Amino acid sequence: MLEFLRAIPPPAIVPLAILFLGYDERMKLLVVALAALWPILLNTTSAAERINPVLLDVARTFRLGTLDRLRRIVIPTVVPALLLGVRVALPLAIVVTLLVEILTSIDGVGALMIRAQRNFQSGQVYGLLMIVGLFGYLVNSLFAVIEALIMRTRPPRTTSV
Repeated sequence: MLEFLRAIPPPAIVPLAILFLGYDERMKLLVVALAALWPILLNTTSAAERINPVLLDVARTFRLGTLDRLRRIVIPTVVPALLLGVRVALPLAIVVTLLVEILTSIDGVGALMIRAQRNFQSGQVYGLLMIVGLFGYLVNSLFAVIEALIMRTRPPRTTSV
């Protein structure tokens, strides 16, 4: 079921979301959230499935409860994959937001771009594209700082021969 839902492209969700939610910010938020959900969800579940079984055996041997097992084994193992999913989802969310605004003309940079394009104001379109690019760069830079703060307590990875 998850693979089926993941395969549906975000532009195909827009007409259904309009039908059920109408032209408003809730619809835009739903489509963007659905598009950004998949990289995060799939990376996190993949990391959770790859937890070393020996670690879980050790937790059982030490009779760790569910919360301690989560706090000491699962979360530290899953956090890097979760952060990678967020890193992939951030630019995807920006692109899907622009797409929804272009398709529906809901207020936003995408709607401004499509209006400028229809009025043959190519300079304004390129300027808005630059603003979107700078915004994406700033979001990525800010997330890199947050990621570094979260990952600073983790020991560096070593390679074994």
